[in-house]
Amino acid sequence: MSEKLEILPAQQLEQALAIGRLSHAYLLVGGTPEEKLETARRMAAALNCTARREGRACGLCPSCRQVFSGNHPDFHYLEPRGASLKIDQVRKLEIELKLKAFQGRAKVAVLNRVEDLTLEAANCLLKILEEPPPNVYFFFWRPSRMRFYPQFAPVVRSFISPPRGSLLLGGFTGKRS
Repeated sequence: MSEKLEILPAQQLEQALAIGRLSHAYLLVGGTPEEKLETARRMAAALNCTARREGRACGLCPSCRQVFSGNHPDFHYLEPRGASLKIDQVRKLEIELKLKAFQGRAKVAVLNRVEDLTLEAANCLLKILEEPPPNVYFFFWRPSRMRFYPQFAPVVRSFISPPRGSLLLGGFTGKRS
């Protein structure tokens, strides 16, 4: 099965969340690392917000504040340790994700530089993606489509970042005026 690559504007992600049709895994391609992290945080906040409206996080409740400050217990961020994302990192993440959400409604896992997964780590992650725990959402980051594991294509929705700033979801930015 070939990977469907589409541009998903922020409004489509919000709408999917609002109607309960958010996919469990997304590949974010292009854009800056900051934009992709902000997008994942916004989605984590929206998924766990106690005052969510139309798929958007309020930005003010304790859950939203924890996500944006990097202290939410149901938000997991993985990046390569050394040159690669290793099997022990993915196994530890798998254990965490199988547990019920500690505080929020959902768990969000963000994997930076997913192209740097070792083969063993990629196979372990694929198993999780094929049978995801309930209320777990994944966001993978890639600078380009090159070197992305083709076996992930059937289970991960992909989209390319439009021009700078377009990947970010509308609404709260996580910063107070």
